[in-house]
Amino acid sequence: MKKLFSLSLLVFAASVLRAQSEHEEHDHFHQREISIASAPAFFFGEEAGSVAWGLHAEYAHRLGEKRWALGAAYEHLWDDHQHRTYSLNFQYSPGYHTHLSFEPGITTELHDGIREWIPTFHMEFAYEWEIGFLDVGPYAEVAVEPHAQHLSAGLHVALPF
Repeated sequence: MKKLFSLSLLVFAASVLRAQSEHEEHDHFHQREISIASAPAFFFGEEAGSVAWGLHAEYAHRLGEKRWALGAAYEHLWDDHQHRTYSLNFQYSPGYHTHLSFEPGITTELHDGIREWIPTFHMEFAYEWEIGFLDVGPYAEVAVEPHAQHLSAGLHVALPF
């Protein structure tokens, strides 16, 4: 299942990037963006088989008119461990509608009544279409922690300004 999901995500990302390079109707990058994404998180590793609903929020500030942006991210998973992640967001946009985010950070979880602080790394892919004043589209995420990992795929909604 995990391999099928990863392969599907890779094929989807490659096809979107190819289509992006063939047709660009947008002619600039937004300077700043606030976004949220919502999706189920499918765990593997020590917590294999469990699923929790997640909400991911980000702020990204573009470095001039370039393809790179810096920002911050927060993730909350509704699970037994009160999973919360705080990350730096390093975003690369190979095209105007396609974004790849690399997010090193810290996850806090509750285990046996004790709050643990765990290093984490998230990698995300989002593709967005302009719908009115919002950018909306699919997103996928892979999160890696020392004892558990999760995959998410859902809806990304952004407010550029």
